[in-house]
Amino acid sequence: MVFKITPSKICLGSPLEEGVSEEPFSNIETVTTKVAKFNLASNTFTPTDMSISRVKVSDEYDPEQERCCKSTEDKQVRRMARIKINQEIVLAWTDNNLDALWDLLVERGMEFNETNVATWIHRVAKLTRSVDPFIDARYIHIMRPAIFEMLRSFNPQSLSNIVYAYAISGARDGEIFAAIGSEIQRRSSGRAFRGSLAEFDPQALSNIVYAYAISGFMDAGVVISIATEIEKRARAGAAKGRVSLAEFDSLALGNIAYAYALFCALMEESTDPDDHLIENLGKQCENFIKLLLVRTSENMENALWMQAARVAAFFQHKALSQILAGKIERQEAVESAFQKDVGRFLRNHGFKTEVDLGSDFANHKVDFFRESDGMVVEADGPLHFDKETQSLNSQTILRNRILIKNGIEKLYSINSLDWDLLLSDAQKQTYLVELGILSE
Repeated sequence: MVFKITPSKICLGSPLEEGVSEEPFSNIETVTTKVAKFNLASNTFTPTDMSISRVKVSDEYDPEQERCCKSTEDKQVRRMARIKINQEIVLAWTDNNLDALWDLLVERGMEFNETNVATWIHRVAKLTRSVDPFIDARYIHIMRPAIFEMLRSFNPQSLSNIVYAYAISGARDGEIFAAIGSEIQRRSSGRAFRGSLAEFDPQALSNIVYAYAISGFMDAGVVISIATEIEKRARAGAAKGRVSLAEFDSLALGNIAYAYALFCALMEESTDPDDHLIENLGKQCENFIKLLLVRTSENMENALWMQAARVAAFFQHKALSQILAGKIERQEAVESAFQKDVGRFLRNHGFKTEVDLGSDFANHKVDFFRESDGMVVEADGPLHFDKETQSLNSQTILRNRILIKNGIEKLYSINSLDWDLLLSDAQKQTYLVELGILSE
C-alpha cells in the first residue's frame, strides 16, 4: 500500500490501529501507530509501525487537544511533502526536463516553501543556460514576488542559489540584487531575522560575491561584508593555530579573488573609485593566490590558474604573475569568422593575430597587436557584452583594465554587432578609419 503525496490524504502520526498497555503512571499509555514514512530508495510514502508513549486521551472531547494534534500532524505533512517537491525539482533538472519543472510549479507552486522556491529558480537557470546561454531571463522572473515575500526567511544556501541563478541567467534585475544585498548586510550586522553571515559556508560566500561581480552590480556593501567575514575567519583560524582559511577549497578562494578583481575593475571605471578599498581587496587577493600556490595536493584545473593569473595581473602582483604563468597550460587559439574578417583589413597594416603579451598581462592573447605603436585591437563577439544593455560586461572590463594598467595605451574594441551591419568592404574600411585604428 502506498500513500499518494497529497496533504489532504497523508496523516503523519495518525493512529490507524492501537494496542494499549498500562504504564507505571496512570495517565501514560503506549500505543502502536502507523505513520506515513518517506522511503528514499523508492521515493514513496509507506505505512510503518511505530511505538510511542503519550498522555492518555480523555473520554471527554477536548477541541484544543485535537487542534494541537492536527497542527503538529499538518506541519509534518507539509515538511515531508516539500522534501518530496525538492527531490522532484532536482530530478527534473537532472533529466534536463524543463517541462517537468514548469508542471511542478503549476501543480504544486502554492505548496512551495523557501527552499523549494530557491531550488526551482537555481535549477531552471542552470538548465536554460545549458540549452542556450542567451535564453530569455524571464524564465526565472516568475518567482520574483515570492523572493520579496520570503526574503528574510531564506537560509544562506537559498540566498546564494537565488542570486547566482539571476547572475548566470543574465537577468539584470537591479531590485532583486539590491534587496538581497540589503539582506546580506543586515545579516552581517547581526540585525537579521534568520541567521548571521557567520552561518554562511564558504561556497555560499563565494557564490554570492561572484554572482554580483559577473552581473556587473557594484554593491560595495555586499563585497565589504563578505570580505570582512572572511578576514574574521582567517584571524580566528590563526589564533587557534589552524591553517589559514582551511575550510575554503581552492575553487571558492579562486572565485572570490576573481570576483574582487571584477568588482575593482568596475570601480576603477566609475567616476569615484575607492582607492583604499581596492588596495585592501588587492592584499586579500594576494593572500588567496599564495594559498592556492601552496595547495599542491589539490588537483587545480587550468581555468582556475588562468583566473588567478588575471587577478594577479590586475592588482599588478608581478612576482605572482610570473609564478602563475608557469602553471597555465597554453591553449590553441581558434579564430572566429568575425575575427578572420577583421583580420583581412588589419594584417596589411602591421598587425599580428593572437599575440601572447606575457605574464604581466596574465598571458592573455590579444586578437590583434601592432608592435610599432603598441596598439591592441580586440574583436569582441556577443559573449563580451551584456545582452540587455549591450555594454561591455565585467569580465571584458577586467580584461581591458589589465591591458591598460600594464602599459597598453592604444586599445580598441570592435563590436561584432556593429561589424555585421557593414555590408561592403568599403564600409568596413571606413568604420576602422573612424575608430582610429587605420589611417585614411
